[in-house]
Amino acid sequence: MVKRRVKSARRRDKNVDVDSMTSHAKAESTTRDDQENLTGLEDLRERLAVLPTHVVFDLDDTVWEGDVEFCYGPPFKYDGRVIYSKGSPSLTLFNDVPAIMTWLVRHGVEIGYASKTAEPRWAMQVLDLIHPIIGQPGLSLKKVSAGEGWGWQNKQKHMREIRASTGLDYDECVFFDSMYSNCEDVSKLGTTCGYCPRGMTNEVFINTMIEFSDKMAGSSSSSSDSNASSVIG
Repeated sequence: MVKRRVKSARRRDKNVDVDSMTSHAKAESTTRDDQENLTGLEDLRERLAVLPTHVVFDLDDTVWEGDVEFCYGPPFKYDGRVIYSKGSPSLTLFNDVPAIMTWLVRHGVEIGYASKTAEPRWAMQVLDLIHPIIGQPGLSLKKVSAGEGWGWQNKQKHMREIRASTGLDYDECVFFDSMYSNCEDVSKLGTTCGYCPRGMTNEVFINTMIEFSDKMAGSSSSSSDSNASSVIG
């Protein structure tokens, strides 16, 4: 009986060692991927005449693949891009999100979230689990948030909620969502919107940031020309 218990304990120890090695290998692999993805954003700042003050993200199918409200609920665990709900893989962080969030933090751009999920408390727990900021492992997606908007209403309501807590100006903000109708609604506020039907990617991020910068630079130029004309006249 004693021998059987010892053998059983050894098998458990081996399983723990294998799980630990697998988790470590996943961490190393995702870290390499994150560094490579961040390299793809290196020259973006030089291409932007103007930075937004805030960037707001939808969550489900934008930051991660899947719907948090359809998970099994807490406890949640995050490992190698995958969010587990009660031990079952339920959500997957999109590959370029760590690089994008790191870029925004490094350039002083405020981050916000706007989600129609029916489980905002679960969403906040998941955001608190994910620490994607390269070189700053203590920062979770929850900690870098300047404000959130929740509820199954028009995304304009979410933006108003975030504006109330952050003071953002709609036209100085960028918004990303995987649903085109949400982008249409928010764009009516004067916000530059990035449509990401397959989740956040560096390509969508770069193109939308350039669109925002060009729009703001053009607006500034038009305003300057108008002021100059009025002075001359």
